[in-house]
Amino acid sequence: MKLEPKALAPLLALVVGLLCTTALVLVQPKPEPRVVSEAQPLVRVLTVQPGTAQPWIEAAGTVSPSLEGDLVAEVAGRVVWMSPKLEAGARFEAGEVLLKIEPRDHAVAVERAAAALERAESQLGLARASLERSGALRTRGASSAARYEEAESNARIAAANVRDAGAQHTQAELDLSRTEVKAPFSGRVHTRVVDAGAFVGRGTPLARIFSAEAAEVRLPIAADDIAFLPESVEEATRSPEGQALTALGLPALPERGPQVILRSASQGADAEWVGQLVRTEGVLDDKTRMLHVVARISNPGSSDGGAPLTMGAYVEARIEGRPHENTFEVPRSALRPGNELLILDADSRLRRRVVTVLRSERDVAWVSSGLEAGERVCTTPPPVFVEGMAVRVADGEASGDGDASKDGNPS
Repeated sequence: MKLEPKALAPLLALVVGLLCTTALVLVQPKPEPRVVSEAQPLVRVLTVQPGTAQPWIEAAGTVSPSLEGDLVAEVAGRVVWMSPKLEAGARFEAGEVLLKIEPRDHAVAVERAAAALERAESQLGLARASLERSGALRTRGASSAARYEEAESNARIAAANVRDAGAQHTQAELDLSRTEVKAPFSGRVHTRVVDAGAFVGRGTPLARIFSAEAAEVRLPIAADDIAFLPESVEEATRSPEGQALTALGLPALPERGPQVILRSASQGADAEWVGQLVRTEGVLDDKTRMLHVVARISNPGSSDGGAPLTMGAYVEARIEGRPHENTFEVPRSALRPGNELLILDADSRLRRRVVTVLRSERDVAWVSSGLEAGERVCTTPPPVFVEGMAVRVADGEASGDGDASKDGNPS
């Protein structure tokens, strides 16, 4: 059967189209392969070196005077005079007369005691003369032993009477001197209890006073911070000088005690006082499980900011802790969960490292093990971390296969 030319035309067009398509595919230029560079975040690094960690322990407490107590009357009588300084808030000096009690009754007691002493001394002289005569008569055999023993006993009784009368005279003079009530130390008046004209007895409170020479703050320390307390505090209290101060009721001050910096927000931002840690109480509180330490501030009447340290004020304290050597200081922000740090290795790639953190504070952390001198710690960890990832260092150092000319400041 013979095909017509019209029937061959579509088939011929199809063949020609396939040949053209094949030719176009064969002559099409091949694309050159492109190397995709690894994304490199920009980070900052810190080259660490071992040093000495100086921790500061934070606490808070209330200011109280180092010495406080009641000014009491040591003799009975009527109050006849009061010092203008015996008012709430007034300041006085040690040995200053603050109040006077009617002295006439006690002056009379002194005179009577002096007269009794004079009588006793006269009787003692008579008894000794009688004893001497009795001894002479006994030597000549003109007196019995019983009479001599009686004279000897009378002399001893007379001597005892003299001592008793002398003690009563001393007590009367002491009571007379105590009609002037003097300040036992320099300080301030907290409250006054009696007024002029009141009758007071022995032991009657006259005023509440406190020392202005030093103030104390009782500070609670958390269990985690106890290990960082300095040992010099306990050593100072065990020294002879410390024991002597403790016997007087005063805290023992080490020659170079741990510093305590106090701040009171209620007294202005510039109000700051520097004191010393003087002792620890040595017993954990049953309820809070905290250890209390005591800081002492000498001359609390002024501060570097010019404000006095008010008794009863609530203050925040920073206590100088025990130094630890061979530690590495890193920013606290560089720490990852689980005490991990990112270390930049010799090929400038980030590696995960678990370290031992001695202590962390507001902005810094001290690492006791897990780092070596000269290692580079990443201080700005990337949001997404992959072990061994290459990074660019913000100081201009290129890392990995990146180009140094592309470095710049992190945005």
